[in-house]
Amino acid sequence: MARVRTLLVVALLLAGTLVLAPSGFRPVRAAGPASDPVLIAAGDIGDCNQPYDEATAAMINKVPAATVAMLGDGAYPTGDLATYNQCYGPSWGQFKDRTHPAPGNHDYAVGPKRQSAPGYFDYFGAAAGDPTKGFYSYDLGSWHIVSLNSTCGVPGAGCTPGSAQAQWLQSDLDAHPAQCTLAYWHHPRFFSMEKGSTATGPSSDVSMSTLWDTLQAHGADVVVNGHVHLYERFGHQSSAGNVDPNGMREFIVGTGGGHPDSFDPAHVDPHSEARHDNVFGVLQLSLHAGAYDWAFEATDGSILDSGTDTCTPAAGPSNPTTNPTTAPAPTTATSPASTPAGPARSGYWMLSADGTLFPFGDAAPLAGAVPSAGSDEVDVEPTPSGKGAWLVDDRGKVTAVGDAAHLSDLDPHLLVPGEKATSLSATPSGAGYWIFTNRGRAVPVGDAPFLGDMAATPLNGPVLDSIPTPSGKGYYMVGSDGGIFAFGDAHFYGSMGGRHLNAPVQSLVPDNDGAGYWLVASDGGIFAFDAPFKGSMGSSHLNKPVTGMVRFGDGYLMVAEDGGIFDFSSQPFSGSLGGHPPARPVVSVAVLDGS
Repeated sequence: MARVRTLLVVALLLAGTLVLAPSGFRPVRAAGPASDPVLIAAGDIGDCNQPYDEATAAMINKVPAATVAMLGDGAYPTGDLATYNQCYGPSWGQFKDRTHPAPGNHDYAVGPKRQSAPGYFDYFGAAAGDPTKGFYSYDLGSWHIVSLNSTCGVPGAGCTPGSAQAQWLQSDLDAHPAQCTLAYWHHPRFFSMEKGSTATGPSSDVSMSTLWDTLQAHGADVVVNGHVHLYERFGHQSSAGNVDPNGMREFIVGTGGGHPDSFDPAHVDPHSEARHDNVFGVLQLSLHAGAYDWAFEATDGSILDSGTDTCTPAAGPSNPTTNPTTAPAPTTATSPASTPAGPARSGYWMLSADGTLFPFGDAAPLAGAVPSAGSDEVDVEPTPSGKGAWLVDDRGKVTAVGDAAHLSDLDPHLLVPGEKATSLSATPSGAGYWIFTNRGRAVPVGDAPFLGDMAATPLNGPVLDSIPTPSGKGYYMVGSDGGIFAFGDAHFYGSMGGRHLNAPVQSLVPDNDGAGYWLVASDGGIFAFDAPFKGSMGSSHLNKPVTGMVRFGDGYLMVAEDGGIFDFSSQPFSGSLGGHPPARPVVSVAVLDGS
């Protein structure tokens, strides 16, 4: 192989030029007809206090036959009808009759519980699709184009297996087996970190993974997103972020006129091939039969990125064992024999403040708890068998369900005014547990040893979570300011204490090898200490804040107040409550042992 590569380089040098193609790049096509359609795309457009949307609109005016893809957040600060008319209408509004939009988070900011976008749908009318869904498709030349809704909490849409949008996408692509397919939506699946982000590495938003898999299974070629106010191009990837020649190429074009963002050069995604920040411009895609050209043009007329690629033939999935079906994910271990070997069971429970337990996957249904009068449940901890659990409320009352043994409640006489229980952690034997409080007090029960606590030390922020070491001979506490307190055989690897945080830290999760841990903030930002970064939600819009995180497979799983689940692991997604929030907020998540 090395000799062949050498001969290729020599041949290129003899020809007079050396061309280096990005990783995963496909063969260059022959030039197509001049009449092939053009799609111009950008998101994050109209701000009445900024002149940049007029500058990007002038670029579109130069291509009067082009179709326009508006990638969400067309009007700032919120997408109500008046703001669309005043801030978007005078610039990009002149192309309304040839615009096919996708909704963004600012468009949903005006609807009750962020589940509707009345201004966006009133402004664009039928071109935006069904107002209860926000997704649709159309054909452009020989290409099939799909506009999706990445605000996954919308009841009529959804992004998980079995959701309305996932089922529609499967049917739509089955009915349109085009050789070339392009999809666009607002929130990008992959993106390099911006300056000022709470995360510590390249990031991603797994919300659209199911839809990405469905698109890839049907041979889709291109994904275009906005939301992050800069330009970035990625190579061909699978939804898991692996280089895949059958995967889609992603473009981020959040450069339509909103405030500009900047990259953090220390945290660039390894598959990012081109990046430009602090710039305004549009992406022009020339769509040929079997191929496409791209050019990202800035408002000063300079072409900052361009290239050519060919389409993937519409075919079956490149990895059948991981592509979604139109049915919800199974709740028992019923995978076919051809599925790669994995854990015998996988699942999790969510606990809401009123004591309701919600099981997913192989997690067994269990009775809930009734909190003390005037109290809320705060944590759930499964037994080693996975057939029971302990639930604790903020007054320290413990409820044992399934095969869990009730050992003791927290003695209220131990607490000072304002002190509340915040978490419970079990020993490896299941014959004991610790109850922890917001003051950093550790109360051992059963065979749980007392290893020290912070009850006598003033804290900069309340202790919100605790976790024992695998041996049961140590534990960590984590404060809302990111401070870490290690006791027994728990090792300190670093903390966020004393550093500025965009949102309070909620949980700590030890790495699988026991030599490091992750912290999660309520905005979904991840801080990794001697642990591999698996992804975060730190730069993504969340309908509700993250309230907890647990180790899951080779990574971690987060839960939000509305029951939304964010899975950054090799384990299967088993469902969430994100589209149907419970009456009281979700406060904790616990993983079935073996997940």
